[in-house]
Amino acid sequence: MVYPPKQLSAAIQSPEGAICISDGSFKNARGTACFTILGPSEEGSIICPMIVPGGMEVQNAYRSELAGLYGAVVMINVLCKTYNIRSGKVQICCDGLSAINKAIGQSGDVDPSMQQFDIVAAIRTWKNKSPIIWTSKHILGHQDDNPWNVLDRYAFYNCEMDRLAKERWERLQHENQAPQQAINGEPWPLYIAGTKISHNFLTAIIEHASGLK
Repeated sequence: MVYPPKQLSAAIQSPEGAICISDGSFKNARGTACFTILGPSEEGSIICPMIVPGGMEVQNAYRSELAGLYGAVVMINVLCKTYNIRSGKVQICCDGLSAINKAIGQSGDVDPSMQQFDIVAAIRTWKNKSPIIWTSKHILGHQDDNPWNVLDRYAFYNCEMDRLAKERWERLQHENQAPQQAINGEPWPLYIAGTKISHNFLTAIIEHASGLK
C-alpha cells in the first residue's frame, strides 16, 4: 500500500493548517476536476485529477466545481484516518463562489430541491464527520488570462488545477467507461427509469408519475 505523504499530516495539525485548491472543467456534457492539497511548501503535496460522477444529463460547470471540492474533502478524511489525526485545520479554496458557499460555508441538511443535491450532501457528510476545522476562500478565476498579472500562491494553483482538469477532460474523450453514479456520503439516492435524480426530487417524481417525462 502507498501511504500519503507525512508532510501533509504535519501541515493539517499545524497552527496554519493545510490548503486545498480545486477547479473543474465542463464541456459537451462531460465534467472533470482536479484538486491539490498543500502544506507550507510543495514537498509532499497531492495532486489528483478526477472524473465528475453522474450521468451526462446532470453534468454542468457547477457540478464540476463541486466534484473538486468533494475529492479534496474525502482525501483530507483519508489523511486523518491514515495518520490518526484528531484535530487540525484545512482551508479549502476554489473559484466557484456558489459551490464553495453551498458545500463548505453551510452545514446541516440539504434541501432536495437544491441543484446538485447529491454531491453537495456528500461533501457536507464528509466534512461534518472529519475531526478538523474547515475554512474556505474564494479565488478569482483565470487570473492567468492577463500575462501581466503576478499570481499569488492561491491564484497559481487555481490556474494549475484548471489546466490539469482540462487535460483530464481531453483524455476522457478517448475512454470508454460508464460514468460512476453512486457518491460515497450521499443520502439514499433516487433513480427514476434508471436515471439518478440530482435535484428537484418532488418535481421529478410528479412528472414521472403523471407521464410528463
